[in-house]
Amino acid sequence: MSVVTGSDPAGSHRAARRTPRHVAFVLENELIGDAIMHVPAYRAVRSALPEARITLLVRRATAFTGPLSRIAPEFFDAVTVGAEQIADPGALADWMAEAGADLVFDFRANARALASWTAAGRSGV
Repeated sequence: MSVVTGSDPAGSHRAARRTPRHVAFVLENELIGDAIMHVPAYRAVRSALPEARITLLVRRATAFTGPLSRIAPEFFDAVTVGAEQIADPGALADWMAEAGADLVFDFRANARALASWTAAGRSGV
């Protein structure tokens, strides 16, 4: 898995690629059913990027701090509940820059997902 980071030094229009070092998953709420449905994605990212730091940012709740807490370390290096910054593009961009997040997956299925796009643009991801 790669992330486009710019053009190559030779000046061609080909994009340079690098391996992400910090991945963030952004969710509003993740109860047990949602969490189980997301496991294949979490497992795939952990498998593809074993050296990357992976953070789960959840605004309200996640089963990974409750019934699934025993398996959370298989996927995440950090789980943050109460991540109010995901609601505001500026605050999310600040968090991404400070944390060094260079790949973000937004699993919110609503207009709030636009905050991640805006934040990514502001933070240079």
